[in-house]
Amino acid sequence: MNGENVKTDKKMILVLAPMAGVTNRAYRQLIREINGEAVDLIFTEMINATGVSRLDRGTLNLLPPPEEICSVQIYGNNILDLTRAADFILTNYPNVEGIDINAACPVRKVVKNGSGAALLHDPDKLKGIIKSIKSIIGETDKTLSIKIRKGWEGYENYLEVINICDRFGVDFVSIHGRTVEQMYSGIADLTVLNQIKTERCQVFWTGDVFTMSNIQRISDYSDVITGILFARGTFGNPWIISRAHDLLHGRVTTAINVPEKIRTIRRHVELLLMDYSPLKALGQFKRFVAGYTKGIRDVRQKRNAIYRLNDLSALVELLIATISADDDADVDKNHLSQLNW
Repeated sequence: MNGENVKTDKKMILVLAPMAGVTNRAYRQLIREINGEAVDLIFTEMINATGVSRLDRGTLNLLPPPEEICSVQIYGNNILDLTRAADFILTNYPNVEGIDINAACPVRKVVKNGSGAALLHDPDKLKGIIKSIKSIIGETDKTLSIKIRKGWEGYENYLEVINICDRFGVDFVSIHGRTVEQMYSGIADLTVLNQIKTERCQVFWTGDVFTMSNIQRISDYSDVITGILFARGTFGNPWIISRAHDLLHGRVTTAINVPEKIRTIRRHVELLLMDYSPLKALGQFKRFVAGYTKGIRDVRQKRNAIYRLNDLSALVELLIATISADDDADVDKNHLSQLNW
């Protein structure tokens, strides 16, 4: 997706949201393999602009492989660093489709540094960032986007921020319908969409995209939004984007069976091991255990037993056994002995 073809005849643009520590290369590839053409846009995790501008090796390792088509989210509070980072990425990674500015992260260590959602408190600085990065993008086919929250408690200035985006050439803004203080608690407020009007800048929604009923309700605002970001709702349910695509195109959505879930778990771990040691892959994978075991009977004790394991092979074996035992499906157990990580 690029700046020239952001407008689409599809009912909704479906996006894998940027998630810190989650949307690494392995997870992006998993989502791409499972959802195919149903996913229109894939983001990296948020990447420190200062680290990129200083060519820090650890930060550069978070950037996508040169051949990968995706968009990169950057964060920071320094206009020069953000601009240099955008320039470096777009110059050296030709398949990157666009740059996204993070003005939504509510995590304290990010906000206290003036980055993430702290930028909502300084619309003039945000305007300067937009204008500077837009000058780098110029007339190319790359997109400039921003991810925001509806604001801070008592200072919900999302309309002001979206107006700035609209005036200064942002291609789309993704709004999370929670305040910074809410973090991820409570309910994302869809009613904020009732007030939004833009001339050029498109509006995407993010927040509480977990079920088909959530997606159906969000799609009721299709006169305002043209895209939906999928974030935590993909945990243990990476098929949600293709199922949403079917739903929004009037097709019947089918449940994912246990053999398919097990194949996905194995592929997920395989992809992680391409980039990480078994120990690091174990830490990465544990955050998805709750999602993969959602809906299982008496799940708390079973999850705790899985979390206690510090061996990747043993964890995957117990996870698969737990999922299999909870379902009447005829699951091939022979693969358990084939796990050799």
